[in-house]
Amino acid sequence: MGFDDVVSLNPQVPRNIALDKQRESQILLLLNWDDPREIGVYTGKVFEYLAARRPILAVGGPRGVVTELLEDTGAGVHALGYDQLKYILLELYEQYRIYGYVLYRGCEEQIAKYSHREMARRFAYILESLVMNKLTS
Repeated sequence: MGFDDVVSLNPQVPRNIALDKQRESQILLLLNWDDPREIGVYTGKVFEYLAARRPILAVGGPRGVVTELLEDTGAGVHALGYDQLKYILLELYEQYRIYGYVLYRGCEEQIAKYSHREMARRFAYILESLVMNKLTS
């Protein structure tokens, strides 16, 4: 497609190196499935990206839970079409040109709701509630 001078393909790297690279990146690209059945599905990658504390640019797929998560946390944006993607990329490039980096606007309080610890706590609460309801019925 003529991108050889700006795109490189690298072999698989160990997970710790991949996570380091995420934290060093200006923008994290999240590719969504273009399937309406995926509207309610989070990929594991989105949680890795939240932990990296870098701006997330999601592309592909319809509006869904990933879109809502990015809006709620302020951690990124989901481009829902070509024109929107073009606008977002120009805006991000302008930030990089002015500041030397892309601004990160994630809300730590909202992002904390998606941490392993918080999600395990909520799961334990639900499980405990189910067990207690079963015991009292």
